[in-house]
Amino acid sequence: MNYLFGAPGDAPACGVFSPAHLISLAICLVLIVLALYFTRNISKKNLRIVTRVMAVVFTVLEIIKIIFKFVIEKPIADKAGTWQLDHWLPLAFCSLFIYVLWMCGFGKGIIYRLGASFICGGCFVGGFAFLLLPLTSLQSYPIYHFLCLHSMLFHSCMIYMAFIYIKQSGYNVINKNNYKYFVGIVGGAGALSIILNVITYLIPGQNPSNVMLLRHLPVGPEFPISFMYDFVGDIEFPFTFYTIGGLVCYMVIPYFFMYFVVRVYRIIKKQILKARSKKVENNEAKADEKELDPQVR
Repeated sequence: MNYLFGAPGDAPACGVFSPAHLISLAICLVLIVLALYFTRNISKKNLRIVTRVMAVVFTVLEIIKIIFKFVIEKPIADKAGTWQLDHWLPLAFCSLFIYVLWMCGFGKGIIYRLGASFICGGCFVGGFAFLLLPLTSLQSYPIYHFLCLHSMLFHSCMIYMAFIYIKQSGYNVINKNNYKYFVGIVGGAGALSIILNVITYLIPGQNPSNVMLLRHLPVGPEFPISFMYDFVGDIEFPFTFYTIGGLVCYMVIPYFFMYFVVRVYRIIKKQILKARSKKVENNEAKADEKELDPQVR
C-alpha cells in the first residue's frame, strides 16, 4: 500500500519523457489500439453499458483520489502554505470526462448531446495531450503510484471513448450544429472555474485557486511549459488576458482539431471507396470484353 499511496517525496518521481513515462505511454497506446480493434463492431446498447460502467468506476476512483489528497497531501501543503481549491476539486478540462460519462450513459436528449459533444470533440485532444505531457501526478510520484496509474488509465479511456463514439455515429457527430453543445459544456465549466478563482482570489488569507488553469499557467522547474509565462506575464488575475484567451482555446482548439481530422478521414475514405469501385468496374468491363471476343471463345 505504501507503493500505491505514498506521500510526495517517498520515492523518486517518474517525470516527463523519462524511461518509465515513455514505456507507460507505449503500453497505453497499444492497449488503446487493441481495445478499439476488439470493440470495432460494438453495438449502441453495449457501448451505453460500457459508458455506464466507466462512469461508476471513474467516479469511485475520483473519490479515492480526493480522499488521498485530503489525508496525505493537504497536511504537507498546509505546512508550506500552498493548499488551494484546485488541488482536489475535479474541475479540470479532462475531469469533465467523468461528468459526460454519466450524461451519455444515463441521459437522453440534450443531456446526452452535451456529453457526446465533449467525448467526441474534446476527449482525444485532452487525453493525448496528458499522455504525451503529464504535468501533474507523474511530476510528483513514481509511475506505480495510484495517482499515476489512475491518470494514465483515465486519459487512455478518454482517447478510446472519443474514437469509439465518433465511429458509432458514422463520423457525423463532429459538425457545426453540435458545436454549440460543446461550447455549452466547456464554456459552462470554464465560467464556473473563473467564478471560483475570483472568489478565492478575493477572500483574505485564502490561496487563490487555479481551476482549469484559467488563472495562470503552471509554473516551476517541474513544468516544461513554464517558459510560456514570459509571454503572458504575471498580471493580477481578474484582469488578465490569459484567462479569456485560455477559455477560448478550450472551446475552439480541441473541437475543430477533431473536426479537421474527421473531415480528412472522410475524404480519404471516400477516395478509397471511389478507387475500389472504379477498379471493380474496370474488371467487369474486361470480363465483358473477353466474353464478346470470339478468339477467347
